[in-house]
Amino acid sequence: MQFSWLSELYDHSYFRYVLIAIIIVWLYIRYITPLQYFKRLGVVTPPAYPVVGTILADTKQGISNVELQMIQVKKYGAVFGIYLGSRPSYMISDLEMIKQIFIKDFSKCPNRAVFLNIPQSELGIVNLKDDRWKHVRTVLNPTFTASKMRQMLPIMAESVDTLLKKMEKVADNDQSIDIAEWLKLLTMEVIAASAFGTKCDAQSGANDRLMESASAVFHPHPLAIFCSFMIPSLARVFIGLNRSFTNGFNYLVKVIKGIIDSRRQQGATEANYKDLLQLMIDASANPDKRGLTDDEIVAQSSTFMLAGYETTSSTISFTAYLLATNPDIQEKLREEIKDICNDEQDITYEMIANMHYLDNVINESLRLYPPGFILLREAKVDFQCNGYTIPKDMPIFVPVYSIHRNPEIWPEPEKFDPDRFTKEAVEARHPCAFLPFGTGPRNCVGMRFALMEIKLSIAKMMLRFKLVTSPDTEIPLQLRADTTLAPKNGIRLRIQSVEKES
Repeated sequence: MQFSWLSELYDHSYFRYVLIAIIIVWLYIRYITPLQYFKRLGVVTPPAYPVVGTILADTKQGISNVELQMIQVKKYGAVFGIYLGSRPSYMISDLEMIKQIFIKDFSKCPNRAVFLNIPQSELGIVNLKDDRWKHVRTVLNPTFTASKMRQMLPIMAESVDTLLKKMEKVADNDQSIDIAEWLKLLTMEVIAASAFGTKCDAQSGANDRLMESASAVFHPHPLAIFCSFMIPSLARVFIGLNRSFTNGFNYLVKVIKGIIDSRRQQGATEANYKDLLQLMIDASANPDKRGLTDDEIVAQSSTFMLAGYETTSSTISFTAYLLATNPDIQEKLREEIKDICNDEQDITYEMIANMHYLDNVINESLRLYPPGFILLREAKVDFQCNGYTIPKDMPIFVPVYSIHRNPEIWPEPEKFDPDRFTKEAVEARHPCAFLPFGTGPRNCVGMRFALMEIKLSIAKMMLRFKLVTSPDTEIPLQLRADTTLAPKNGIRLRIQSVEKES
């Protein structure tokens, strides 16, 4: 046979040894050589291992990602290298370097590093790159102006009032509630109404499928996340194997597409619906402007729904917990809100804008418990930053949780102290010391929306109720840090009526 020489060659033992040697060399080049990258540069790293990189370094049973973040920053310093599999990345908590990367040299690092690159989400504003990101951001910005926020306030207030009615039923008895779960229902209702003009009645339990889907998408299986970080090119495969995630995401997309089709059949315009979805539909229909494709509209809608659901509910939950465990601060906050509202039942946009101590309380809550506990960037070009060489395509991680609890920046960092955010204190601090919404041109586009929802919820609660700890309140809280930071076991509190207390 014409290829018989191959089998004859393979029969020689030296050929087998050569083949084995080639495989070993390939494995060494693929998995071992990259782990020497930072060593050659003189940059410290945690211990790195083939295939998994540094991801297992310093881990302990039961430790959360943010606790690991704190340990490693303390151990390795403000700048160190990590390996995601064999891919080198920087972990940077030096504030001047963050300012350079996120603001001064934004054009060199304009995009987020993407690891969970799945269908639809790759078109969302979080993952979009360069000019396409800039265009979508320009389309979305008008949704979050002061005038739009005023229009959305009554929609938010309706859902918050529903929450207060639920709280009234359990007030003044020894029953504790998991306020974190209640607040997830609230924020889903607000998002559905404000972004899609849809009344989902999540707080009445009428939309369990929507809640289950959002929760499944927000919390993929840890193994799927781990494998996606190790081999980003196969992220879609790993995530696709996580059936609850896939089914949840597909359901959300189906719901959003159904609303879009319904609006178009109605011939709806901004005069009918003053929400994010209609703004995007109108932009796509404008022949004089470059609009958004249907896939992009779905991607922004699902991104906004997911980003505004658990991150916002977690912030309100953490704030409620901090107020319950610091009753003197809670009382001071209540007095400010009562003075500004002056017995008015409806809280206006202007009232909220004048609640400065409320601003301080929420900012201090965001310092201690930032939902976005880590920020990501990716170098677009090779550049120098404070003496460090950052090559094109290298991911950059900024450990927000660790920065927010750095005692050199925040004295007594574990203490809840809203006075850290007085005007004078803020002006005396580095502008990148506080990063709950990121910083620079790619900061959170929905920040004003989220803050207004948080402020309105807390203000209305303070006027009616006192938040109190109970024997089953977990102190200190255990944290879950996967896609976002959230209480691991919920937050159980008791509710007391302000009138009864007085």
